[in-house]
Amino acid sequence: MNLTASQISAVKYYIGDVQGDDPFWSDGKAYLVLNSLFYPDISTEQARTKEGKKLNPVILKEPERLLYVLSNLLSACEYGRSAPVQTAYRVERYSDYLLNAKEGKTISFTSTSTAGFLNAYRDRKGVALMKFHISEGTPCIPVENALDSYAKPDEQEILLPPWLSLHLTECELSPNEQKITDSDGKPPLISVDVEITGVLPFPSPVQIPESGNLAGMRVLSALNQGIEPSQDDISTYCAWKRAIITNLLR
Repeated sequence: MNLTASQISAVKYYIGDVQGDDPFWSDGKAYLVLNSLFYPDISTEQARTKEGKKLNPVILKEPERLLYVLSNLLSACEYGRSAPVQTAYRVERYSDYLLNAKEGKTISFTSTSTAGFLNAYRDRKGVALMKFHISEGTPCIPVENALDSYAKPDEQEILLPPWLSLHLTECELSPNEQKITDSDGKPPLISVDVEITGVLPFPSPVQIPESGNLAGMRVLSALNQGIEPSQDDISTYCAWKRAIITNLLR
């Protein structure tokens, strides 16, 4: 299977292989907003801005464009079903790990690497080490193989889709893992083996509320400025998020 031009565009956009000055298409950190759409509240958005990251409100401006990118990214994950069994690694924020564990699934698109863990993660506070065992037949995107050119081949990235069912087993931190540090210089809080056990049913599509994206833009703008968004905007945005991700297979 070869990726279509639309799928390639979506993958490159997600991994930050962008160019030009268009406010949407030139955002090399768009994945921050794309992934936040799969979380039920705004805790992920709040965590990212507290880490000093900026969330681009323009990404939410045109829902159809957003759906185009996310739908193509999701369908591109079929590319990796024929890949051999492999192990990939991810350092997750502990709060996001807890939600993965509670739900027993990947919540959003999940970037992993076969290159192993780094020695330090200065952009994350409180981390969990996750070792994903990816069996043949698992939808995923081995990025270097999927693209004709890849700016960061040393990352050896494998992108996993949302809604993969997971079985998680807590492990002892090895001596080398105990030396890994977060933004506060602290070691990981947990090490976890992750077996991917299948693909969960996708949620049934529901109607996308009008103006929910505009509320989302106001929420992101407020968080970027360190301001608490209005509760009305938060509620409207979260309802819009829940609806838009149900429309990725339409």
